[in-house]
Amino acid sequence: MLRVTYSPDGDGTGELRAFVDAQGVAGSGAAYFDETSLAAFCERLGDYPLQPDDLPSLAGGYWDPTGERLEATHLSIAVFPHDGLGTLRLEATMADSASPHPLEAKTWFLVGYNQLSNFQRQLRGLLAGAVAEAVLVPGPD
Repeated sequence: MLRVTYSPDGDGTGELRAFVDAQGVAGSGAAYFDETSLAAFCERLGDYPLQPDDLPSLAGGYWDPTGERLEATHLSIAVFPHDGLGTLRLEATMADSASPHPLEAKTWFLVGYNQLSNFQRQLRGLLAGAVAEAVLVPGPD
């Protein structure tokens, strides 16, 4: 399961916080994103079928001084085709690099297009401030 919340800063950015529990691995992480990137990620979640050259993915954390390369990933969420039957795989990475001993959790779970569509709807509501969280539950369609 993936659960996300969003706290806007009022300047076009905000903190996306996520908790994931799958495959015996649980973790949480947070990163700041601009609202344009979050909206684009949300829209790509609705692609059917997913486009191999533009898969839904989102990653945030500490960027290099040029802003072109992520030096430390605090939160990453990506969706990939899993098989030829339409099953999808959500992969999540969450890290805390602020501690003296950085911790990282990586896991994945399978979802169907229907679950992804429901999550997209919830995520839209989250970004609009209409709901408190968006939840993606694993499972086939």
